[in-house]
Amino acid sequence: MGFVGLPAAGVKSPVGAAETVTATATVTATAANTPGDNSGEGVGQSPASSSPKVQWAGPLLLDDSFDLDIAPPVATGAIDIRLYSFQEQKAIFDYNKYALVPEGESPGFSECQLLATTKSQEPIAIAEGRSVCLHTDGGRVALATLNSLNIDAQTADVTVKVWEETGP
Repeated sequence: MGFVGLPAAGVKSPVGAAETVTATATVTATAANTPGDNSGEGVGQSPASSSPKVQWAGPLLLDDSFDLDIAPPVATGAIDIRLYSFQEQKAIFDYNKYALVPEGESPGFSECQLLATTKSQEPIAIAEGRSVCLHTDGGRVALATLNSLNIDAQTADVTVKVWEETGP
């Protein structure tokens, strides 16, 4: 028998006892679709996210304007992309609102749609190697990259990607 307040011999004091706790944790991770580059999408392919398919992608030689809602684009009809003139070593696009893509970036559908919705301007001066995002007359999103200028011939070589219409 121990003294009052002290444990008896062979009995461990709760003060000096080490407590062991075992816990089981369940972690559930939810993966969200992050808009990606989608630059590897081919015509008619659908990416893993909810991005629409690419309706048409390819080169265009701009000497005036193109209707990008038709695949392949045509130089008649609605004006979605238009080469207006040149200023120094830049092409001036007008008649539509264009959003300049940050240098070195190649946006996918979601990024391009956001840029065209929130940062568009008209007219816009574009240097070789730069890209713009735009909305077409038919409600599609397009990405146009200025590959080269021929100021003497008054033409601009661009590569365009047009995504299918996403609906109202």
